[in-house]
Amino acid sequence: MASDGTTAGIQLIGHAYASGSGAQVSFPVTFAFWNQNQFSADQITSAKISAIAPAQSVVSITAATAGSGIITYTYTLTNGTALVVPEEIIVTGMTNANNNGTFLIQSLGSGTFTVPVTTAGTTESGSTGTGTSPTDAICGIVNRATIDAQNAYYVLIGNNSSYVAFGDGAVHDNRQYCHELWKNNGGTGTFIGGQTPTAFDAVNDIWQLLTAGKKLAMIRNGVMFISVDDTSVVSGSYAGITVASATGAGNTVPLGANNGVSGTQWTNWTARDLGTLNISGWTKRAEESFNVAGPLANPPWSTHPAWANSVTTQSSTLGPAGIAVGSTAGTNSALYTNRVWANPSARPCTPICGRRSRADAF
Repeated sequence: MASDGTTAGIQLIGHAYASGSGAQVSFPVTFAFWNQNQFSADQITSAKISAIAPAQSVVSITAATAGSGIITYTYTLTNGTALVVPEEIIVTGMTNANNNGTFLIQSLGSGTFTVPVTTAGTTESGSTGTGTSPTDAICGIVNRATIDAQNAYYVLIGNNSSYVAFGDGAVHDNRQYCHELWKNNGGTGTFIGGQTPTAFDAVNDIWQLLTAGKKLAMIRNGVMFISVDDTSVVSGSYAGITVASATGAGNTVPLGANNGVSGTQWTNWTARDLGTLNISGWTKRAEESFNVAGPLANPPWSTHPAWANSVTTQSSTLGPAGIAVGSTAGTNSALYTNRVWANPSARPCTPICGRRSRADAF
């Protein structure tokens, strides 16, 4: 069952999981948890993309006629289902740039569709534009969840339209896909970070979700995608999967009734305890997650006299975090000076995953 009592739920297709394609209301996020054993709070889960849903509709546009507060496009359907009202459509490739944009279809004619606009269009013919109506079919993985799904960290990845995502009956941007990190805390879902990518993922891409103490990380194909610190959910012991989907075309928003979309599918789900990096009998004395953008704070960091340029770090919420570049050209350094180390001691620099990001324990 879906988490809000609807019936679309999660279905298995071959060896993959996807959103159910049955009737539903709203745009529900549905969870399912592995219940044969529980995990520690430090977990890493992964899954592989096996299919990506196509667009709801794709049309070829050959002309545009500007009117008062509207543009009427002449089109031919090239892929997907027939256009309906209402339906989000993203128009690109028109000769006049003001005829491009993200619109909501308000009426259909014989080979035409009309959209309301706030910026006047320009009449043109002989166009080679494209109209794309995005769909909404999302999969993801879940960490540190309670069995009732009231608390969890999870990722939502897949097809996503602004018409459905914002849920206010309007279109806001040209999104067609999402990479997002979320949390449920006491039953309230909160967006943590993510991106609206300009390109879709590829089939066989592998996504991982890591929860290690306060550290959360989304990892794609072994490269850190997002790294953030969060302490809202500390003790959930279940890992699992999540889906969300909707058919926005032909339905008013907020959605009152629509069908799920099962085109996006994931497979090869795994989950395990993260384990520990601590050597038996040793005690961690300091750590640094490098999750705050800008030069490393002094204290506890300083520079070596021979390499006086300070190491700086990259922002964590919209991309890979970690040590990025020096503050100026040349060799840079960072020395941890907040304690005097006993002998013997260990100072490993341990990459969680990624080319530049580090989670270092000293």
